[in-house]
Amino acid sequence: MRAGEVVAVSSRVSVGSFSLEVQRAAVSAGDPELGNLIRGLSSTAIRILLATGDSAVQLLSTSNTGEYLTPSPDERAALDQLQSAGLLKYTVAVPEFEKSVSLLLKKTGSHGYVPVRSLSDGEKKALERQAYELTERGRKSWSLIVDAVGRQARADRP
Repeated sequence: MRAGEVVAVSSRVSVGSFSLEVQRAAVSAGDPELGNLIRGLSSTAIRILLATGDSAVQLLSTSNTGEYLTPSPDERAALDQLQSAGLLKYTVAVPEFEKSVSLLLKKTGSHGYVPVRSLSDGEKKALERQAYELTERGRKSWSLIVDAVGRQARADRP
């Protein structure tokens, strides 16, 4: 099951029974604390966790106007929640990356930036290097959620 399919199916799954299914799966996997941790995540954090899967996701994207875009404030809070929970890690330490951003880019909106000057290829690559990916525990959480949604979707079939 792909992340998009999981999100689509999970919209039909009731929250209470989903939480119980995730908790059961975590206990079966020998990590009941993980079930509690997942239940405490925001819906945005769960969406990001599911969308990330086994991939590394670049933190900055670029618009067709050359503006660098970061995650929205809500998405950033969810990323912080996932990192604090030990489910996500960044390829470059956040303070180091934020220092680079402050030296090379100027804020244009809630999550947009433009270069303060023409950037060298090395500077562009440094900005593009920042990505996030799931930790081993994050991948285990992803798997528990996908399995729980799949089991519940099959159980809910008429």
